[in-house]
Amino acid sequence: MSPGLRLSFRVHETTFWNGLAIVILVTAGLLLPVALGTWYIYGGASRSEHRQSLQMLIDGDPLEAARRAIEQGDLRMFLVRGGLDKLVPGVGAPDDDYRETYGYRAVLLLGTHEATADDEHLNDAVLAYTAAYNRVVAAHVAGR
Repeated sequence: MSPGLRLSFRVHETTFWNGLAIVILVTAGLLLPVALGTWYIYGGASRSEHRQSLQMLIDGDPLEAARRAIEQGDLRMFLVRGGLDKLVPGVGAPDDDYRETYGYRAVLLLGTHEATADDEHLNDAVLAYTAAYNRVVAAHVAGR
């Protein structure tokens, strides 16, 4: 510590109301990003964007996409999340060893609490696409 530098710390007494305001502001600062993220994921503003991203995913050929990924050395399989459930379509439950070695690509299905028939059809198509993709990648990994 240099001789010209003085660091001091002083505890300042405050009123109950000031302390309460600090607690409320800190709590709001911590919870606000979580609340906004939840709104963005499950809110109507992102639902159409989410639907479009799922549609773009399934528009291609899963077998060709898997072959291209394998050629590039990307052996991540799709991990599909729907609510609290996680599964690797075409393979089964997620494997921690596989996650540590290769990783997974997460896909979030459209929520089922407000799902329309189109949403359910899109979810089924995503599951079929990811299952076909994962089978190709799993067969390649098993053959190594």
